Amino acid sequence: MKKYFLFAGMIAMLLTMSACGGSSNSDNDEGDAVESSSQKSKKGKKSTNQQVDIKKYDESAAAPAALRIYIDNSGSMKGYAEGSNAVFISAISDLQGMLTNETYFWGNSKPIDGNKLIGKVLNDNPFNGTDTPFPAIFGKMAREAAQTGNLEFIITDGIISPKNSEQQYLKESLGQVKNAIRDSLKQTPDIAVCVYRFTSGYSNNKANSFYYTYQNQKVKLKNVPMRPFYVIAVGKRANIQWMLDQMAENESLATYAKNDQRIIFGLHNHDPKISFSNKSQFTFGKGMLQLKKKSGDFKLMANMPDCLIKDLGEDFIKDAISKGVMLNGKEDKNIKGEVNGNSLCIKCAEIRKLKNAKNSITVKIKKTIPDIWIGFNSDDDSNIAKDPMQQTKSFALYTMLQGIYEATDAGKMLIDTEIKFSK
Repeated sequence: MKKYFLFAGMIAMLLTMSACGGSSNSDNDEGDAVESSSQKSKKGKKSTNQQVDIKKYDESAAAPAALRIYIDNSGSMKGYAEGSNAVFISAISDLQGMLTNETYFWGNSKPIDGNKLIGKVLNDNPFNGTDTPFPAIFGKMAREAAQTGNLEFIITDGIISPKNSEQQYLKESLGQVKNAIRDSLKQTPDIAVCVYRFTSGYSNNKANSFYYTYQNQKVKLKNVPMRPFYVIAVGKRANIQWMLDQMAENESLATYAKNDQRIIFGLHNHDPKISFSNKSQFTFGKGMLQLKKKSGDFKLMANMPDCLIKDLGEDFIKDAISKGVMLNGKEDKNIKGEVNGNSLCIKCAEIRKLKNAKNSITVKIKKTIPDIWIGFNSDDDSNIAKDPMQQTKSFALYTMLQGIYEATDAGKMLIDTEIKFSK
């Protein structure tokens, strides 16, 4: 269960709680709320003292039935078993300790013996899988999650590798790969995806150990200190929410709790038209909200969905709100948005500076892939053995992320609210 927060000092004023997922119940409570134009059109005109039905949404988080963990078995993964790989091993063992699970090398039908230490298992594995077909992998994981209630993981270097006969055509075919990833996930509804990025030591020390470039060239990477790898979770939305809570609250999952490099897709299912409290500042007349005061400031306050902070973090939301609050379709220094945790405050510094008699404040935030993740992408890894910068990136990572994004969050508004009022 999630905790709901009340603003101190706001007597008899119940703020609307918008949150992700689950069913909703309506309660009557005294107080008024600024509503979007679409909400008012459904309810019609109301008086200042009218009770308002305020929806309370249950942001459900449910434990999965079990975990199924896949380890990418392609040739380039061998280097993680030979370098300074404490982080790589911990990322796997932490997952195994979280819940009942089965762990497989991708392509193997027999699970890994849970009685053996994962470090030893990784060292002994030949990593002789011929390809990493992400469309097939994600499609299988999504179907398994939907059918079994399991939460599915794959630990991978994030690099798609098709069959050897098709490798030379990969770079020119990334658009097709992106679409295939999108389509494989869209077949299963209510699926969310979370991608964690870690860095680990990497080294191709053994004779049969190589990194394979996108051109399928075998190269040796010697003692690379910060090679990225990814832990990708696929499951029902409520199971991903459960996982995020576990990562934040379970001390035994320190490897994940200390890592803020993650991106989440498909988590949001809330109504983006959040409502703001206004009991003491507005009346309702002549078909719209009217300010009581002629001068001074006014504030509109609301609780944002809890999933926004879980997904994007407070800093991202603060930046997005600073850019996403508009007065009559334009930025205005007199109108500012402020964020404190899940609390959103829209403040007008001086009512007299409002030039129009009738005004509209809009708050819009759209789900996007953050620039930092685009920066982790490499378009060409053919010179990776000599280029330290390439060693910190992953070939075609953005292709994978874009495919997941288009299957889940493309075009989705996280906040999309309009408040119309007159002076």
